[in-house]
Amino acid sequence: SNTNRQSAVYVSKPDTANAFSLPEVLGAAQDQGDFSPVSVATGPDGSVHVAWINIATGRIALRSKAANSSSWGPERLVYSRQSGEFLANINIGVASDGAIFVSWRVADQRMRVRRSTDGGQSWGTVFQLGERFGFGIPYIATGPGGRVAVAFMSPVGDIYEVFASVWNGSGFDTERVSGAGNDDGNPSATFGADGTLYVAYRGLAESGPNS
Repeated sequence: SNTNRQSAVYVSKPDTANAFSLPEVLGAAQDQGDFSPVSVATGPDGSVHVAWINIATGRIALRSKAANSSSWGPERLVYSRQSGEFLANINIGVASDGAIFVSWRVADQRMRVRRSTDGGQSWGTVFQLGERFGFGIPYIATGPGGRVAVAFMSPVGDIYEVFASVWNGSGFDTERVSGAGNDDGNPSATFGADGTLYVAYRGLAESGPNS
């Protein structure tokens, strides 16, 4: 979590423990805590990866810990803001092949995703999802066979619709999930064991059949 609008912290406990560990400070996550959350994901090898945004410096950072290790690796730079960008609402996922995906929102721009295949030491292309600016938190789902999808909400006229961008091995294919003309948002997603992608979301309309 983000603590006191200052730090990205991590806590853990074994299933049999009665309490969580004391918070470990992983790095600075300063300014506007509602826009600089911390996200955690585990890899297929049992590794743990934590990503966060430091609003004050405009940096997205990542730290990783190997399975059964008591120490965290160095802080890695995922992304540094470009002129005029406001970064917010981060999410992280680790694919079944070990690739790390980090997605975030840039205010008034399209959702972004970046991928690392070497444990966060280096990062590839910054992909932009969909055709319109994203809103809220992007949600990463990972599944068998290296399957990855990012679900998000985006405005269409005066309403919001839900989209899913699915990793095709070299980029993302984006499809609308919710019904055209409905007012829907706040999606989450997961893959079934057979690779089926499920996306859940809520109706945003205040009245009528879509509320």
